[in-house]
Amino acid sequence: MRDLVPPGRVLDIGCGTGGLSAALIAGGREVTSQDPSERLLDLCRAHLRRRGLDPSRVRPGGVDEVPERSHFDAVTALDVIEHIDDDVAALTSVREALRPGGLAVISVPAISRLYGPKDVAVGHRRRYDRSDLLGVIARAGLGLETCRHWNLVGVAPVWLSVRRGKRLGEGFRYSSSWPSRALNGALRAWFRWVEEPIHPPIGLTLLASARRPERTAAALNRGGRP
Repeated sequence: MRDLVPPGRVLDIGCGTGGLSAALIAGGREVTSQDPSERLLDLCRAHLRRRGLDPSRVRPGGVDEVPERSHFDAVTALDVIEHIDDDVAALTSVREALRPGGLAVISVPAISRLYGPKDVAVGHRRRYDRSDLLGVIARAGLGLETCRHWNLVGVAPVWLSVRRGKRLGEGFRYSSSWPSRALNGALRAWFRWVEEPIHPPIGLTLLASARRPERTAAALNRGGRP
């Protein structure tokens, strides 16, 4: 995720507890972190302080509450638009916050047939097939650059949980026990050394990057600037 984001001014919309924001700030970006949840914003500020990073650009707000227009070099919206009824409007707001030529980095839960109890519990309106996400990106006026699946290893357990009609329990992954640490270490190695180079054809997440056009169609017709 970090390597997809260009240098400059970045809006991390739906920043959550601040993991990506921290990585981007540490990498030299000027990051504004925004989330509608005050509880998550408090956790984000605390995480940045623990890393010795500036929390002054952490602020409340949803994807439809971005005051800047044509301002950011990049906007990240990771696991955001699946929570919103009008996902095209959400990505249109992302596009408007970008400067012309700016990049949106988007992730969504993938494979519509896997929509199940866990999605309902966390407030997902939908899961996306690749064609669904590409359609939303195009209707929002963004030009697709890349789109790939991520997390192949999660497909089978989620499929089994949907078939059984039960939510997949994942609490063990976030404990401090040695089995949890060993599992997470193995997953990190898998993602870095297997999925990153091979780009699997299926996975639980779709990760896309899309660019705001340098000029709108109307501007091109006028021979002017966007």
